[in-house]
Amino acid sequence: MNRKYKQKNILFLAANPKETTSLRLQEEEREIKEKLRSQGYGKVPIYSSGATRPRDIQQAMLDSRPQIVHFSGHGTGEEGLVFEDIDGQVKLISSEALADLTKIFAERGLECVVLNARHSKFQAEAMVQNIPYVIGMNQAIGDRAAIEFSSGFYGAIGAGESIEFAYKLGCNAIALAGFSGNLIPVLFTKPPSRSVEEPARRVPSMYPDPPPEIPDPINEEKLQIALDNSLLRWKKIVTQLPENPSKPRIEIFREYKFKTFIDAIVFMHQTAPVCDQALHHPRWENIWKIVNVYLSTWDIDHQISDRDIQLAEFLDHAFANFPGADFEA
Repeated sequence: MNRKYKQKNILFLAANPKETTSLRLQEEEREIKEKLRSQGYGKVPIYSSGATRPRDIQQAMLDSRPQIVHFSGHGTGEEGLVFEDIDGQVKLISSEALADLTKIFAERGLECVVLNARHSKFQAEAMVQNIPYVIGMNQAIGDRAAIEFSSGFYGAIGAGESIEFAYKLGCNAIALAGFSGNLIPVLFTKPPSRSVEEPARRVPSMYPDPPPEIPDPINEEKLQIALDNSLLRWKKIVTQLPENPSKPRIEIFREYKFKTFIDAIVFMHQTAPVCDQALHHPRWENIWKIVNVYLSTWDIDHQISDRDIQLAEFLDHAFANFPGADFEA
C-alpha cells in the first residue's frame, strides 16, 4: 500500500508480574498489530517487549528508536508503574525515572507515550514536561475498554492521523463499544516553553511589545469540522454586542459543570494563567457549580479564529483532568 506519510516506529512494552491481577496484554498487542497491518504497516508493525524488566526498556528503545511508546500493565498511582524483576516479581519504576528516560529519548524523536495502566496520570504529568504528548489514565480502566481505546487510537495512527485525532478516536471507540470509561484516558500536551533570551512580561501590562499578530477568521467549514471532531460539546452561537446591538458577535460556547462552587472557581483560577499566556481571554460566567465559557476573537471583529479552537481544546483537556469536574451531570 502506498503511503504519503512517514510511518511511526511504535514500541509496545508489557508487564504483568506474578501475584498481580492477570491482564489481557497479548490480546491488546494483537489488536494493535492487526490495526496497523490493515493500514499497510507490514508483517512486523510494532516492536514489542513482554515481561518487561527495567533493564529491558533502554535496550528496546535503542533498538526501535520509537516515536510512540505504549506501556500496558499495572499502575500504582503516585508510586510508579509496575514492571518485573529477574524473578518475575513486582518492580516499581518511579515517575521521576520515567520522566528522565523520556527527556533523553526526546532528542531521538520520541513524540508520544501511551500509559494504558490504572492511575497513570501521575507519570503522564511528569513525562509530558519533555515530549509533546502523553496519554495517561485518571483512574482504573477495564481490560475491554483499554483494548478498545488502543484499537481506535492505533487505527488512526496507522491511517496517518495526528496524535490528538487518534486520542479522540480511541475515546470514542470505548463509547461505541458500549463500555464505560471513555473519559478515563487523558491526553496531556507539553506546555509551551519560554526562550531563555525572552524577557519576562512586565507587570501590570498583559500584552507583549509588539502585540501578537492578528489571526485570520476561519471559514464555516473548518469551524464545523472542529465542532464535529475535537469540540463535540461546544456549539456556535450568535449574539449582539452590548455596546453596539447592530453588530453580531460570533462565539463558540460550552458549559462546564463541577461538584462544588469552590471547584468551579478553582478551575477558572487554574486555567486563567494559560489563557493570559496565550494572550487570548475567554468571556466566561460562573453560576453556582457551572462555568459558561464563550470564545471569540475580538480583534477580528468578534469572529472565530484558530485561537478560539486551540483555547477550547486546552480547556477541555484541563476539565477532563480536573478532580472537581462533574462528569455525571
